[in-house]
Amino acid sequence: MHLRRSCLLFALVALVPACSGDDDGSHASHDTHDTHTDTDAGTDTDAGTDTDANADVDAYMDGMSKSSVDGHFAVALTCEPGPPAKGVNTWTLSITDAGGGGIEAATVTVTPYMPAHGHGSNSVAVVTADGGGQYTVTPVDLHMAGVWDTTIAIDDGAMSDEVHFVFDIPEP
Repeated sequence: MHLRRSCLLFALVALVPACSGDDDGSHASHDTHDTHTDTDAGTDTDAGTDTDANADVDAYMDGMSKSSVDGHFAVALTCEPGPPAKGVNTWTLSITDAGGGGIEAATVTVTPYMPAHGHGSNSVAVVTADGGGQYTVTPVDLHMAGVWDTTIAIDDGAMSDEVHFVFDIPEP
């Protein structure tokens, strides 16, 4: 009986995927994140290294815009480098209300998350208000190749909402 339990434990451990900073994208995805229904930007579920059939992956374009989950805000995104790449990125956000007016002095947090691996970034993204509804975010540290679902949470004092940008980051 003891031998049977040891074999079962070994088999279960062998099935658990490992996650490391040197991901070559060769393992199967175990992505369980919720799909996003926003269709303002194109999607490409066949791109890159770590997608699955349920992931909505955004096709990056400078100035691409998405509406927030509840429709309170819109966020236009420009990345340096563009498209987002493995490593440290700088994002510029233009945040507007439903009428197109710039959102000044909002509390904005940017949280990159790798759903297939169950972890976030190695660094905390710092958001700086530049005026006119423009915000600079750095570092956006996408330290591994694969799908990153980045949540941009916005609170302007009157309401709060969030936008998700989902990118499949390739190996360089």
